[in-house]
Amino acid sequence: MRRIDIQDRRWQQAMTAITDSIRIAGSKTYVRFYRRTDPQARWEPVTIDLAAA
Repeated sequence: MRRIDIQDRRWQQAMTAITDSIRIAGSKTYVRFYRRTDPQARWEPVTIDLAAA
């Protein structure tokens, strides 16, 4: 909805209120590892279970 360009004053105020109400609580970075046994093989995801390490 915020991407729609409507010039109505009330619409603009509503979109500003929505934008002002958004708060990012946190973010996470993920890393994925893949491997393959030879150059022609398919990539397979590597599962790393840190809790079991």
